[in-house]
This record gives sequence, C-alpha cells and structure tokens, in this order.
Amino acid sequence: MKLRPFELFLITFFAVLAVAAVTLLALYEAPKDPDASTVSGPVLIWGSLPEEPMVTLFDELGQDNPSLQNVTYKYIDPRDFNERFVNALADRTNPDIILMPHEELVVHRARLAPYSFEQFSVRDFRDRFIDGAEIFVLRDGVYAVPLAVDPLVLFWNRTLFGNSGVLGAPSSWEQLSGELVPRLTLRDFNRTINRAAVAMGQSDNVTHLYPVLSMLAMQAGSQLVVDGEGRYQVLIDDAVSASGTRPLSQALEFFMRFSNPSSVEYTWNRAQPLDRDAFVREELAMYFGFASEGPGLAVRNPNMNFDVAEVPKGEKVQIRRTYGRFYGIAVVRNATNLGGAFGAMNILATEANATRLAQEFGMAPATRAGLGVGTNDIFGRVAYRAAPVARGWLTPGDTATTQVFADMVERAAADRSNVAGAASDGVGRLQLAY
Repeated sequence: MKLRPFELFLITFFAVLAVAAVTLLALYEAPKDPDASTVSGPVLIWGSLPEEPMVTLFDELGQDNPSLQNVTYKYIDPRDFNERFVNALADRTNPDIILMPHEELVVHRARLAPYSFEQFSVRDFRDRFIDGAEIFVLRDGVYAVPLAVDPLVLFWNRTLFGNSGVLGAPSSWEQLSGELVPRLTLRDFNRTINRAAVAMGQSDNVTHLYPVLSMLAMQAGSQLVVDGEGRYQVLIDDAVSASGTRPLSQALEFFMRFSNPSSVEYTWNRAQPLDRDAFVREELAMYFGFASEGPGLAVRNPNMNFDVAEVPKGEKVQIRRTYGRFYGIAVVRNATNLGGAFGAMNILATEANATRLAQEFGMAPATRAGLGVGTNDIFGRVAYRAAPVARGWLTPGDTATTQVFADMVERAAADRSNVAGAASDGVGRLQLAY
C-alpha cells in the first residue's frame, strides 16, 4: 500500500521520537541505591570539617577502592559556608556533595537531592543508624546519610574538684546545683567571682548556648520541632504533662539561676570570659562542650588535669538525653555528577568508613554496628556512651538559632520574674525564622 506524504511524515516523526526516548533513557543515570560502591567521574565535596584529616582519609580509602581517587574534598569555613554555597549554585560552580551538620539541614533542604523511601526505606535506615540520626529523615525522603555524631558532654577539672573535696563529676542537676556549685565557686566579700563552678545564665560568654538549653529542654520532655505539612511546627515549649510544665520555660529558669546575684547558686556573670577560655585557664571548674573538643582543650593547656563525663540529668528522670550534632553527607540537587555523588556518599557511609571518619575527628560513629564495637579512647568512650541518647532538632540555621536563644536569655535576665514570657517570645521568634 502506497503511503500518502502526510502519513509518511507521521510515521517518520514518531519513529524519531521513539529513538530519542530510548537514547535519553540510556543516558539517564538515576540516583544510586544505598549499597552502590563505585564512583564514576570526578566528585567534589564541600565540608566544614578540617581539610587535612579528610584528605588523608580519602587517600587511605582510595587504596582499597580506587574509584575514590575521583573524589576531592574542599574545606569551607563554617562562618562562610552558606553564603559561598548559595553563590556557587548561582554560578554553577557548586560541589556535588556537602558534608554538613544537621543544624543546616533546613537552610539547604531545597538544594539537596534526597533518597526516596523506595530507594532507602525508613525501616532500613533505622536498622542501620542510631535513633538521633533520624534527624535527616524528613517527610519526603532521606536528605543525608549520617556519618558521625558529636554529643554534648561535661568537661571537669580534676584538680579543682579534688582541692574542693569533690570526688567526681556530678550525675544529677541536683548534685551540681545544690552541692558542687557552692563548693567549687570562689567569691570575695563583694560577691566578685574569682572562680566559677559552671557557665550558665548568660548569652555572650557561653560557647554552646542553644545546645545547652536544648539539652535541658529535651531532658524536660520537649518535642522540639516537627516537619509538618508545608511548615515546621515549633513545639519546643509545648506542655508535656497534665501539670502544664513547659520544657523550654523550665530549662530557661534553671539556666538563669547561675547568673542571679541573689541566688545561692550564683557563679557566672557577663564579666566572665568565654567559658571555654575560662576552663582552659582553670578559672572554671566545669565546661559543657562537644566531645570532639577534648583533644583541643588538652593541647591548649597541657598541664591541666581534666576529664570528661556525660551531662547530668534530673534525679527523678529515667531517660538519659543530651544534645548531639549529627554530621551527614548530602547530594546537591544541581550536582554535575549526580550518579558519582551518590556512589561516593554510599562508600563513605559504610560502617568501617564512617567509624574511621568519626574517630579522626573525636566523634562517635552514627551507625549502630560501628558504635557497638566501642573504643578505648579517653574521650571517645564517653562520646560512644552518649551517642545513643543524643538528639538534635530542625533548627532554622545555626546563626539564626543562636541569635534567638541569645535574645531569649537577655530578656530573661532583664526580667527574671517572667522567664516563661521570655521563653514564649523565643518560640515566636523561632517560628518566624523558618
């Protein structure tokens, strides 16, 4: 049968479309599954963890898996990271992967390419990683593969404790406030603080202000922040019991006691130096810091005799809880090498590799298996014990959250009779920050 010109055109047109479709499907490289173990093509990672240990780690891993030689790591100062990342996306010079703390997940969420739950189920995620690592699992997918957690711990000066007749770190807040603060604090007749027991109650000289307050709120039962439909629900001060106790208000009230000049627990004020510096100079007996800080503190004062312990909890509280900073690797939505990025991410997140990375930076691995192996490191052992009970929350970014909590503390200091009002105002400011 002879075809008319129009019929011939249609047949040719659809044949070309079919060939094009097959070609595109052949060229398309879908995100790898969580068990992929090769990296094809160059992959660039940006992160805020120091470059030298990361480069060394990649060199070592590359000997076992040559495809990792395609991966390059670039350190970006955390103070500049967000701005540089956004500018790089605009200039199309962005990395393929970012290694980020969970505090920046909300800020960069729209710029990341998550696993769907078909690719990486919640069941598989829970089996593989510790509870707190679920911070990276949002409503619509797994946004980052966890590598390590840096739990908030208590560093304490053994010499100052011993000289004051105290045998060890406090296990409860009641012990800390009722027994240790009076014994460890040195004040003169003008109530000038010559040596402080613990740094709480101020905003500008407490290094980890919102992690400490978050830890206290979590111990009081706070639900923190929920990834709701279309918005983040700030539940950090929602009542959790029939008595109407509000966890953030309770945490803030306790925190402010230590800077109240009329309180028997008075041990800290705005005239004191930064708490970390005061601890290194042995002018502060206890310092709340992240586990990874231990080696650095030892380097700054080699003669200081100090140790590390888990953070205290209430005497009547059965559930242990601390704040944890979770680090994960996430693929950038506009990655030049999307397939290679997923491959690199999967290799780095294996139990062995995640454990090596965590230990390199003085943290604990985020995998259940890696954590179960344990460690004999002097600081790492406490980090490993604290990791399973560490939690983070979906902050609107580290800078914004620090400012909100600083304003909240300042308001509470200005009006100590209305701490609950300061907490309520802080919740409102947080909601606006998202």
